[in-house]
Amino acid sequence: MRILFLVAFLCIAFALEPYGKLLFQLLTFLLLAYIGYEIFMERSEGKGRILSDPCVLSSIVTFGIFFGISNFIFFGSTDYVFGGSFQDVNYVWMNRAMVLVGVSAVAMWTGYGSRVGKYGTSQLRESRFLTKFLRKSYHLRWPVIWLCLIVSIISRYVQISLGVFGYSSEIEQLYALAPYRQYLDIGASLGRVGLVGVSLAYFSGDHKSFYMKCTLLIFLLYEVAFGFLSGLKLQAIAPLIIVGICRYVIAGKIPIWNILASAIILYFAYMIIEPFRIMRYSDESFQTRNIVSTGSAMWDIATDPDRYSFGETDYFQSFVLRSGLTLEAARSIRFKEESGLPENAPKFLQNALISPVLAFVPRLIWQDKPFGDLGTWYGRVVHHSPVDLTAYSMSPVGYLFFAGGSIGVLVGFYIIGLFLRVSCYSFYNIGSGGMFVFLGMLGMFFWIDNDIAGTFTSVFRFLPLLIVSQRFLFVS
Repeated sequence: MRILFLVAFLCIAFALEPYGKLLFQLLTFLLLAYIGYEIFMERSEGKGRILSDPCVLSSIVTFGIFFGISNFIFFGSTDYVFGGSFQDVNYVWMNRAMVLVGVSAVAMWTGYGSRVGKYGTSQLRESRFLTKFLRKSYHLRWPVIWLCLIVSIISRYVQISLGVFGYSSEIEQLYALAPYRQYLDIGASLGRVGLVGVSLAYFSGDHKSFYMKCTLLIFLLYEVAFGFLSGLKLQAIAPLIIVGICRYVIAGKIPIWNILASAIILYFAYMIIEPFRIMRYSDESFQTRNIVSTGSAMWDIATDPDRYSFGETDYFQSFVLRSGLTLEAARSIRFKEESGLPENAPKFLQNALISPVLAFVPRLIWQDKPFGDLGTWYGRVVHHSPVDLTAYSMSPVGYLFFAGGSIGVLVGFYIIGLFLRVSCYSFYNIGSGGMFVFLGMLGMFFWIDNDIAGTFTSVFRFLPLLIVSQRFLFVS
């Protein structure tokens, strides 16, 4: 069936090439049909809690939403309407992108279900050292939990004080403090570590005390608040998604209230954060290193949104347009085909191949270590953005096309499928420690990030850290 779907993508593209809009619509529906088929097959094999399957979850978010449903806004468009600096991205390039997206989805599921992936997973799950090292009890070490919160608060305070926090960052500081920012990021992420630990303990059913509930609420509100203050919309809803997934994998219940709350938070995050970004760059007197100023600015926007309007009257339509990745994938393909990569472009393929080295060699030792500024480079070179700190997503398809063309896209998503199988499913349902590692890795693949090399680097870097962290988080 995967071969049939793959042939269908190619045959439809060849047969209907002159009919731009019709072909685009058919490719979109074919992609959604393929994702539905794979999910149906996973469910028919008797797998429980299908939404915790890493490949299912990644397919729904990355392909179903970012490359599928978000395309609906283009169905009523004329041939040349797709905005941006590279404005003549028409249905010819959008259709080329959709063919590669369909091939990517098939490649990812092929890698996920391959014998290599299943063998690697079974070997890791049956490792005697690993099964002994992973904690089984959901009892928490409370001093460690509160230490995670304290270290996270201190790390974020230092980030803010140094001008390297979220959208309030100063570009000069980001480069000047590059050797040390990684350690501050790890310290700040301990808040998420505590949130996952408390969520797992609470939903396991043995510790639903008032104290546990209050602790969970404290961690949740803390992470949501700093998600807003960072100026990153996905960071604002990520804590709610984490809590919802923890409940689902432990109790098997779909957290409806989490879904509704996430949708509401995302809507308000979009209304507040977009004007804040414009205010942050347009106001030269804005105090980037003062968290009170940032919070006050966001509060003013929330209480009087019309005063800080940034020209978007249809928030839903604008949200769908900005959340889609097909347009940027098409723009990336056309840019490489017609303009070619400049000499100073990032080493896309090289960085992906040396990701294990990037994960463990610190910048203090490797002075020329590549910066994680792909979105800034893409915005500056392709979109001609006047602001260096403004980042654009080239999409994972765009990254892999820059790295190796169509073959790079095919091979890259096959490897992503292998990573999904081995790094996530190897730990599923092996006590509290295994579930903690599983959720940590699942968070990296909840959607496929546009920086593929950064994703690979994160897997090699954080998998050992998560395995070690669970030893301190839970009692034996």
